[in-house]
Amino acid sequence: MANSLDMHTVFIVCSSLNMVIAVGMLLVYLTGKTYPGFVQWTLSSLGLSVALTLFAYPQLLPSLVVTTFGNVMFCLFPVLFNRGLRLFAGRQVTNTPVVGMIAYSLAFSYYFSAVHPDMLLRVATLTLAIVPFYIDSVWFIWRNPAFRYPIVRPLLAGVFGALAFWNLLRLGLMVMLEPGVNQIWTPSLVQGLTMIIITAAISSVTTGFIVLNFQRASATVQQQERRLSLAVGATQDAIWEWNVQTHETYYSPRWYEILGRPAGAAPIDAATWESLCHPDDLPAVNARIQAAISNPRSASYLAEFRMRHSDGSWRWIQGRGRVVERDAKGQPRLVSGTSTDITEALRIREQQARLEAQLHQSQKMEALGTLAGGIAHDFNNILVGILGNLQLAEMELPEDNPAVALLKNAHKACRRARDLIARIMTFSHKGGPTRQAVAVGSVVAEVAALVRASLPSNIAIEQRIAPHCPPFHGDAAEVHEVLMNLIVNSAAALGEKGGLIEISLEYGPPSPAIREQHPHVSPDPQLQLAVRDNGSGMSPDVQSRIFEPFFSTKGPGQGSGIGLTMVHRIVTDAGGTIAVDSVPGQGSKLTLFLPADPAGPALVHSQPPHAPVRLAQGRVLIVDDEPDVLDVTKRALQQVGLAPEVHARPADALAAFKFDSGAYVAILTDLSMPQMSGLELSREIRRLNPHVPIVIMTGHLTDAAQASAAGLGGVQFVRKPFELAQLQSLVVGHATARSGPT
Repeated sequence: MANSLDMHTVFIVCSSLNMVIAVGMLLVYLTGKTYPGFVQWTLSSLGLSVALTLFAYPQLLPSLVVTTFGNVMFCLFPVLFNRGLRLFAGRQVTNTPVVGMIAYSLAFSYYFSAVHPDMLLRVATLTLAIVPFYIDSVWFIWRNPAFRYPIVRPLLAGVFGALAFWNLLRLGLMVMLEPGVNQIWTPSLVQGLTMIIITAAISSVTTGFIVLNFQRASATVQQQERRLSLAVGATQDAIWEWNVQTHETYYSPRWYEILGRPAGAAPIDAATWESLCHPDDLPAVNARIQAAISNPRSASYLAEFRMRHSDGSWRWIQGRGRVVERDAKGQPRLVSGTSTDITEALRIREQQARLEAQLHQSQKMEALGTLAGGIAHDFNNILVGILGNLQLAEMELPEDNPAVALLKNAHKACRRARDLIARIMTFSHKGGPTRQAVAVGSVVAEVAALVRASLPSNIAIEQRIAPHCPPFHGDAAEVHEVLMNLIVNSAAALGEKGGLIEISLEYGPPSPAIREQHPHVSPDPQLQLAVRDNGSGMSPDVQSRIFEPFFSTKGPGQGSGIGLTMVHRIVTDAGGTIAVDSVPGQGSKLTLFLPADPAGPALVHSQPPHAPVRLAQGRVLIVDDEPDVLDVTKRALQQVGLAPEVHARPADALAAFKFDSGAYVAILTDLSMPQMSGLELSREIRRLNPHVPIVIMTGHLTDAAQASAAGLGGVQFVRKPFELAQLQSLVVGHATARSGPT
């Protein structure tokens, strides 16, 4: 090896190589995606190239400037590379090391070049400043996952380690060298080797950085593709692509899976796709696609249509697409999009809509029921006065009086009004049905026999009662009313042409077909009471409203419109459900699903007769805030020999009772009164006299009222509007028990 190098040539070659490296990195930066740190590495190569050029042509600038600039750049080289590594790894960096190194290198370069020229001390000072950065770079590369890629990590770590080693070796050689003693290692040789080693290191590190950049970009693309694949798989969407100009298509495997076909079993073109699309949906879908691809400003299109599955069924598909590429003339070239199987989602949506409609119907009926209950309560008190006065008038007139017949007709009309109010009270949850085991088959036979005489002869009634059906836990009178309403509605649907009304009763779980059509029906075994006719049937709009209060398809004056409303309320109160099946022109079928009581004894519907009225004596305290009720009850009790004392205010009645609590043979009070209820009054009376009989009059007897009265003892209830004979028998019975028979 020669003891000296052509330093001009070394500087020119190294400068050119560093410039090529800097330009190459700059081109990568401008033409491709790069990561943070690339700018730092490009600046370091560019700065070294300029410094080496100045060393090759020192006459361009003063020697002090050239030396200082060169030393500064050789000190900044490891600092900038170290910052680039940290930025590439996503770390935060500051400008403090750069500013500090510039100030440090400027100060020592100037001092040891101009003030106290000493090349050895200048090199030693600068070497000790840059070696820690090389060592830190090696440590950072080796332990940071950003440089985990094969080959790149050992290459970068080895290069920075070699630079640290050479700078320490260079310092040692310069200390050992003395002019004229060592003929092999001379300062110019060491300086030339340093330039060559640094340039070779920069070339290796730059190559490693470029490879690292592309490896990282490739890994990012692969990760994005994996995430896209996972996202598409999670959404269960099929991806498709259509070249409008070449008619080439691509469908992902999921598309074939949706239609039950082997993936890629046959090429799918536009004609094949149209053959699989439902004919009714195809025109609308094609119109949306053409509108989207023909309008340059159109963003995308969305369409729902049916596609034929391999098993012959139709699947609902939600298709989305957009033009993703156009040619130079603005004509569509590539259309891409997704297809989603929404068959199950539509089924769930329809089921949810039905449930929401049922909830809305229930809420509407609840609100109307509350209103109807309030009206019925007030009307009950009016009916007490009307019905009571009619009965009193009948009692006052001889039987042969012509007015008696008129009064009886009015009495009959009042009873019909009373029955109507009772139905409204039941609808509004005001009634208190008696729950017991009811033999529904017996009630069916009783109702069928009752209505047979009132139906035209061209209407036939058939009964299909399954044997050994368990009883229904409910109210026999309500079952009677439900059947009457259903049969009357079926007869109205048959009209003058007549037809068949079929009543069936069976026990067991609902069939799968019923569960499919009526998902609100419980799958448990139940009584299934059905009334079917072959009449005019109902449209879907009528079916959705048949349970609404006061809704009727009959003409004015032909029905109250609350019959099926009562049926709905009675059945739901008993814990049952109703399924309606009807087709216009083919008849209707209403099936009641009722909870059974397999362990209970079956009781049939019956009406107990009233006891005959006897005469009695004694004082009776009557309390009611309605003057008509007070007047009627007072006159009725006077007719059987009792001495009624009436009060419109509970406080006045209580004061009278406190004055002489043992003077009364019975207490007759209303349940709902202002300031003090009948139960509160009864509670105060019980504290004064625990034995006096108490009768509470009410038009809406609730379970809570009965439970409260049970704790008082000796309290009975009578429903408004009552028959006077019923009230007389009840009070006379109590009075007789208190005072003895007359």
